[in-house]
Amino acid sequence: MEKNWALFEDDYARLRTAVPNLQKKQFLELLHRVNEVRNRHSHPVRAPDPESDQYSSDLQVARTLETVVDFLAAELGTDQGGSGDVHQE
Repeated sequence: MEKNWALFEDDYARLRTAVPNLQKKQFLELLHRVNEVRNRHSHPVRAPDPESDQYSSDLQVARTLETVVDFLAAELGTDQGGSGDVHQE
């Protein structure tokens, strides 16, 4: 992701308007963690057992990210809610 920073730079700048203390390193770590979770659950052969600690950890990351996205959407005045709705411009 660091190599392709230009792809994320605009989004990072928008997030910083709502979360001024968000550092680039923190943002990249969050994206990396979310991508790991996505990779595990997008490929059924890699997905952890629903009874495992890894599954619980991944679910917590997803719930935390949903809360962050909902907060940022409200702060930025957009409708990106975690209910699965698709925002169209």
